[in-house]
Amino acid sequence: MNKYFYVVIVFCLLACSSGDKTTDAFTVHVDFSNCDESYPLSSFIDSVHSIRLELPDSLFFGEVSDVLFADTNIYVTDSKQAVVYRFNSTGEFLNKIGSRGGGPGEYTSMNSCFLGKDVVFIDDLSARQIYSYTPDGDFIDRISFPFSFVYTDIMCLPDGDFLCHGLSPDSEEPEKNRGLWIMNSKGEKIKTILSITDVYPYISSPFSSFLPGEDGLIYICEPPTGMTYSFNLNNHELKEVLRQRSDVKMISEFKGMTNDFSVKEDHTYCYTLVNSDHYIFSLWPLHTEAPMWAYTLYSKVTQKMEVFKDTSFDIPGVFSLGRSVISNIPNTLVSYFFDETIREYFPEEHEKLKMKENILIVKKFVFK
Repeated sequence: MNKYFYVVIVFCLLACSSGDKTTDAFTVHVDFSNCDESYPLSSFIDSVHSIRLELPDSLFFGEVSDVLFADTNIYVTDSKQAVVYRFNSTGEFLNKIGSRGGGPGEYTSMNSCFLGKDVVFIDDLSARQIYSYTPDGDFIDRISFPFSFVYTDIMCLPDGDFLCHGLSPDSEEPEKNRGLWIMNSKGEKIKTILSITDVYPYISSPFSSFLPGEDGLIYICEPPTGMTYSFNLNNHELKEVLRQRSDVKMISEFKGMTNDFSVKEDHTYCYTLVNSDHYIFSLWPLHTEAPMWAYTLYSKVTQKMEVFKDTSFDIPGVFSLGRSVISNIPNTLVSYFFDETIREYFPEEHEKLKMKENILIVKKFVFK
């Protein structure tokens, strides 16, 4: 696996359920028995765009978890420092948003950052609070919701309500807190989209389960089962659109278990997925006698599957995929490069790029 490609976006929503759900899914079979060493990046990436973000010398990047785009703004979430940095489209620093503390508009912890219309949200899940700010960083309001609402991911809907996705099971009642529901701006659950009762291992990930789509759709993917759903933002219709099945046993087949540490047999799951216009690009960890990571690339046009351990960088100026990150751009893999790891793994590039701890290079890999 590339030294630096950890994972793009990940996701999770569960497969056996009740709710407003229709099926229009096709199944893709993954065979890991014939895995190539590498596959050329130019085979599926059309173009690569780079943006250099620079903070003032008094600031630095800690641990980046999100790079979100809205109009001419770029929002970078630093989960280590629990703050959001805002830049313009050319990479010029504009302002900070949010801070830890006990004062008005301050939070005890930051679980994630997500965007609404001209609003930046930061959620403090431990305190069951959602804070809203203007793009300039001014505090707007705080929303409280019950401690029984334990979501894994959250996003703002066009009408101002929130779509919540619960993945992690309750420690005493593992069938609870799993599914998809809508919460209003008062912190009240107003509609259940999908309820999950099956129990199988929970796969944790720092990446969002919501994948950007086009034409009013988002995608919600579930690693243990290999299922991907589409959700219509306008009429709230949920559809099963893709099933990925493996020749190695999927972790969802281990019923009744609540974590993957209990699984002793060979198993795998779809850890990363980009559902682009013409390709399905995935990353899979294989927990087998000879453990490894493998990429899969399925062409929707030719209906052929490629399985490989690494990518060969045959696009000028590209030396790594970088560290993939949560983003909100469809048909695109977003990643970043920062000072510490560039210095460690690519010292020559570190000199060329003149990297410092207040510099972040964001790359957008646009699929064909």
